[in-house]
Amino acid sequence: MTLLDSIKDLFKEKPKGLQGERLNTIRQIEKLYKFLIDDFGYQLELTTRTDKYPGGPKFYFIKYTNKDIDRQVEIVLHRNSTVVYRHLKKLNDGIEPSYKDYENCIPFYQLDFYNGIDDHNRSNPYNPPDYELAILKYGKETLLNNVSIINGEKWIDYEKLNEMYLSQKGYEAPDGENSLFSELIEKFQFLTTEFDFSIIHNYNDLPPFEQDLGGSLVYSNDNTVVGLSVDLRDQYLSVYILDKKDYDLDSFWQKGEGIFNGSTGDNDLKQAVNRTKNKINTVANNGYKK
Repeated sequence: MTLLDSIKDLFKEKPKGLQGERLNTIRQIEKLYKFLIDDFGYQLELTTRTDKYPGGPKFYFIKYTNKDIDRQVEIVLHRNSTVVYRHLKKLNDGIEPSYKDYENCIPFYQLDFYNGIDDHNRSNPYNPPDYELAILKYGKETLLNNVSIINGEKWIDYEKLNEMYLSQKGYEAPDGENSLFSELIEKFQFLTTEFDFSIIHNYNDLPPFEQDLGGSLVYSNDNTVVGLSVDLRDQYLSVYILDKKDYDLDSFWQKGEGIFNGSTGDNDLKQAVNRTKNKINTVANNGYKK
């Protein structure tokens, strides 16, 4: 089945609007990356992920896979933006690695860096819409710069990659962890150690294409949910509490009672922690009452 047949099968009719735009982009990808099929024996698969909002699937996954050599090229498109995520994966007997398996799931910008190319424009997912095709063309160039990797002969020396980042940038290869959410987990650790909460949603556990300019960190115990909502653009934090039966990830900030709103500076974070502790103690003693 060709990619176009797959698309027709997925959508049953000619897509319009956002779906139509994505169809055009997918056709361009099919042409650009056909060399993976013709020259390296990869097979192409298109899948989608939907949500409750209109406008067609939220994500499009274009995967080129060669299970004989345990390699996969993955391109992820978002429904209504020009965000393009591209990874080269080393499979384990045909099984895809987690996005957190940083040694075996390598974003293209790290492949470029590994080859001495340090150009943010080749991978910046937030460029204007007309730059999307340019990023896809850069991706083809990146793969052709790594023929011995995509043909299964070798793999990235991750230790060498980290050494290159340390010597040239002063830090190890980026791992996708957001430092602010890591700090919040440390500051709010008392929820797990003192009040028997567990983390049920963590921004840092999301795949890269689901990480946005804002996100959530959510804790729950048997009765109560504490949700932290963060706007990463201005480092603004909001903390909410609500009854567990009312919890919904998409709307906890609407349903919950506000505990704190402010910056993520040290003094404000101390205040957020103290207010949350006091509120949890009150709920523990008196039950949840909004």
